[in-house]
Amino acid sequence: MSNESGLPTASQLVPDSSIYNNPTTGILQDYTGYKDYRTVNQYDFLEQTFEGSRHYRDCGYLQYTDREMFYQTRRKISYYVNVFKPIINAMVDPCFQGEIRRETTNELFEAFIDNCDNSGTSLNTFMKNAIKHARLFSLNFIVMDNLTADVVAQAQTAEEMKAQRALPYIYERKPQQVKNHVCDAQGKLVSITFYDKYEEVKTGDKTDCRQYFRQWDNQNWKLFYIVRTDGKEITIVEEEGIHGLGVIPVVIITAFASSAKIKEFPDPQFYNLAVLVHGLFNKESQVNFMEIMQTFSILVTSGLGAGAKSLGPATFLDCGTDSKWPPQYIAPSQEGIKTLVDNCERLKGEIKDEAKQAGVVGVVESKSGIAKEWDFRAEEQVLKETSECGEETEEDLAVLFGLYIGSDIPYDVEYPHSFSPTADNDDITTALLILKEFPPESVKKLLWLDIAERRWKNDPEKLQEIKDALEADLIEATEIKKMQLSESMTLTNQGDAIGE
Repeated sequence: MSNESGLPTASQLVPDSSIYNNPTTGILQDYTGYKDYRTVNQYDFLEQTFEGSRHYRDCGYLQYTDREMFYQTRRKISYYVNVFKPIINAMVDPCFQGEIRRETTNELFEAFIDNCDNSGTSLNTFMKNAIKHARLFSLNFIVMDNLTADVVAQAQTAEEMKAQRALPYIYERKPQQVKNHVCDAQGKLVSITFYDKYEEVKTGDKTDCRQYFRQWDNQNWKLFYIVRTDGKEITIVEEEGIHGLGVIPVVIITAFASSAKIKEFPDPQFYNLAVLVHGLFNKESQVNFMEIMQTFSILVTSGLGAGAKSLGPATFLDCGTDSKWPPQYIAPSQEGIKTLVDNCERLKGEIKDEAKQAGVVGVVESKSGIAKEWDFRAEEQVLKETSECGEETEEDLAVLFGLYIGSDIPYDVEYPHSFSPTADNDDITTALLILKEFPPESVKKLLWLDIAERRWKNDPEKLQEIKDALEADLIEATEIKKMQLSESMTLTNQGDAIGE
């Protein structure tokens, strides 16, 4: 059966159009795996948008439409272009590209700087991740813990403490890993409980799933899990102890939040931006699918019999023997895909506008002849705020470390504070002017190293090659000076001998 134009009717395209009245039973409508982002914890949603994980990876965040028959097919061919991560990275990465000066006279804290989590992670690497998450969530937590008292007691000297790693260590806890927290009337934190390890415990043929929690206050800590019996919750404490610091050993990063008080967690600054990126992900998926529908259109012909109505890669539609429509390919209207493309461009503009409000601007530049649409640069003030946050956080960690070992930690930390696009060029020009004044060799080496680090900071291999060459030249110059000094002393001794 066909309409007056000779084209197939809706009843020919869909075996039973009544499935639209009940999508859950329609054989052509399968929305399995769909995930509404509004039902996801806001911090989890931000992290997934940043990492491109979970429901972006399996395309479960793709919104279906009531009349969509090929949702699962669209999920299979869709992909996530991460335009969110570069925006967050632009607010943090430049602060860690330059040298961060960390100075202390405490050898235990020096060991902590090199390995802050007892797993080999440097403080520099740890802080870069922690600050980035603080930017992403507008809030983050760093917990400083220590080994058990008996382990610490076995190390009698500083060398033994370093060798046995009997030192305080840190780990990160994100806002979504906070089970609960208690604040006093002034908003000061009294206690905080984080999600900890998750274990499956077998007792005979029975397997219990235990979610552990770790609670901290200004004197004590405890590790516990909760058992639910007869509608009641029973807390089972597995471990507990006294840290005795007088403060909760948790550094709370609120520098990027609307308020430093956490009685109620602040709304994440970039949640709306993540929603826009989610919208772009959906629109680009529809564009991709429509492009395929346009490219691989359906052949429509007539007079070949009703058995040729099955749709597939090698099949076609038959319009019936009474159709006078000539054989042709049919596809969705190009106006539809044009509208989707226009909407994608509009969303891209809104994403850039939202980022600009946060102090991150798009940078139009070309690398190797390829224009990069999603390059971003944070404004200098934004980067200075990041650096100040890093310095304050590390100073707080030094205080906690000192409380654990019973000794004040002298610590001086300085992050980069000059982020002008021309700052490196200006500093290089200044260094070259100083070099023209023939400074001492030791100063010359430092100046050349500074020039090299600024010029080739994005090319580690080239930078190391230049550093090695400078070091070799310095060694050679030192040896030559030693030889000249030796020859001079020899000549002086010979002159003295002749004079005698």
